[in-house]
Amino acid sequence: MLRNPNSIPKGDTLIEDPAIEPYFMVKSQVGGYVIYKRVIKGKNNTPYLKTMCYPGNFSQALKLVAEYILNDGGEQNTYNTLQDYLKEYKSIEARITSIKDSPIS
Repeated sequence: MLRNPNSIPKGDTLIEDPAIEPYFMVKSQVGGYVIYKRVIKGKNNTPYLKTMCYPGNFSQALKLVAEYILNDGGEQNTYNTLQDYLKEYKSIEARITSIKDSPIS
């Protein structure tokens, strides 16, 4: 489902980071998480938000974002071995996890 970028309720928590672009997460004020992807559609290059999924918790949200980044058809979308695929997944996951595990200053 596509939605207007300004349609996220004001009381929700927006969680963005350049490491996970074009994805970002929202923690709803009434409960769970939502993962969105920023997309551009139409003749006028209109920006929208695509709802990707509703993970049950923050850790699951991070894992799913890593999977979306891996399978998004970016720099590489063909892997000749399962080992290559898993190596790339672990690299993306480590990049995201390193941010999560960084000390708070």
